[in-house]
Amino acid sequence: MTWFRTWNGAVVLLLIGCVVSGGCGDWGSGNRSANESAAITTLHYITVAQEEFRAAGEVDQDGDGKGEYGLLGEIVGMQKMRGSGDLAKRVYLSEKWWDELEGGTVRSKGYLFKVYLPAGEGEGLEEEEGKVPAGVGSEAVDLQEAYYVCYAWPERLGETGTRAFAAIEVAPFWATKMEGRGYEGFEWVPDTGAMYKGEAFVSEPGGSDGNTWSVPTY
Repeated sequence: MTWFRTWNGAVVLLLIGCVVSGGCGDWGSGNRSANESAAITTLHYITVAQEEFRAAGEVDQDGDGKGEYGLLGEIVGMQKMRGSGDLAKRVYLSEKWWDELEGGTVRSKGYLFKVYLPAGEGEGLEEEEGKVPAGVGSEAVDLQEAYYVCYAWPERLGETGTRAFAAIEVAPFWATKMEGRGYEGFEWVPDTGAMYKGEAFVSEPGGSDGNTWSVPTY
């Protein structure tokens, strides 16, 4: 499949293909390549949802008329939002692209997905089930207008997938074969800055977690 993503007027072509002989096959947990392809597709729709959520101004903690990116629970309309404490006016990520939300982490097709937002000084804000995410300082709010990172990693490493992926506010996607550090299920979860070379959100991608993060060839 071929997708187009537009950021600040620039059109970026993303090729989302199935790396499986003979086609995509089904989405069963045993089909690692199909699960990885599905994870990339879900990441694509999360990035679309993020841009729509921000553009709608659903969260505007400092009242400056500039919307901020969302946490997954906010985007799917199941978590009260920062600032207002209300639910989003609409669902930005269709249930077609995810199966279950647990503590701010989405489960879909053998992969888990989690969004971090800037909390200041390279730290990440994450959501806790049933709680409105904590407020942050004005500088961090400004960063939330510009940055986020969403990670995707296997529920069972080696069985449901062998790679982890990341999406940020600009294209393209990033991936790692987890040669230095493995991520799996709810026990081994990527930290906020895993895919960045330096301080999370404001430094370039490449990896500080012992893994090599690069643009995948799918």
